[in-house]
Amino acid sequence: MKKIILLSLLFITFCCKPQSKKQTEVEKIIHYNMENKNEYNKLVNKDLEKFDIKKFYEDNGNGLGKTYEMSDGGRIEESAGEKGSWFLKNEKLKDSPFTKYNLYYNTGIIKQKGILYQDNCEIGIWYDFDENGKLIKETDLDEPYKLTIDDMLHFLKKSNADFDRYFSINRVFDENKKIGTWTLIFDGTYKNNQGKYLIEIDDKTNEIQHVAKITGKEGEKEILKNTKKETLLIDEDNSEKKNNFILIIILFLALAIIVGGFIYISQRSQIPSP
Repeated sequence: MKKIILLSLLFITFCCKPQSKKQTEVEKIIHYNMENKNEYNKLVNKDLEKFDIKKFYEDNGNGLGKTYEMSDGGRIEESAGEKGSWFLKNEKLKDSPFTKYNLYYNTGIIKQKGILYQDNCEIGIWYDFDENGKLIKETDLDEPYKLTIDDMLHFLKKSNADFDRYFSINRVFDENKKIGTWTLIFDGTYKNNQGKYLIEIDDKTNEIQHVAKITGKEGEKEILKNTKKETLLIDEDNSEKKNNFILIIILFLALAIIVGGFIYISQRSQIPSP
């Protein structure tokens, strides 16, 4: 019986040892200290602008979108909301990934303007105006981020991205958690494997947190890597609860064996010798 008790104690000791966590490969992108990294801020200013409503509706009574080719090779695209509730002008610069974005009130007074990268990523300083055209807000959208568009381009080049095909660079900043995340979509290579990839990068740590290979025309994905903090916290929390539950059961069984052993020994000691 003493052997049973000893084995139970050894079993408890073994089960209570902390389990080592599986180490995940850490991949980081390089952050470059770029000179003149904010050259695109010179493309916009805080001056008052007005949309030419009369010209927009000339031979265009339905308010359909219009496109103008500029003498320098650039292009202007104009559109309007229902019944002229707002007006929008995007000026695409020649041989440039930048677009000058201008949103106007229904009066034609400028409401907001700034710079887009590849038509979808808001970068640089953005300006907001009231209905009288008075500047009311100036926001540097680059300020919360450590990494830059140039850092993303360097990474894409190293990943053999095909810039002649579709590629996307975007970012989002969570104000509550103070966390910035970059999202890249491109045709290129990841760990020497060719394909179309979606990659998410933590702006604070430079770490690649999520990698998915896009495998189908409908956006089907094969997850190759996922080390997002949110996911890890959920997984680790559930795993810890499960391990604690198992440990409680083991301790209960071991305690029952020990108590039963002591009762057995006590009863044996009270039996009179023949």
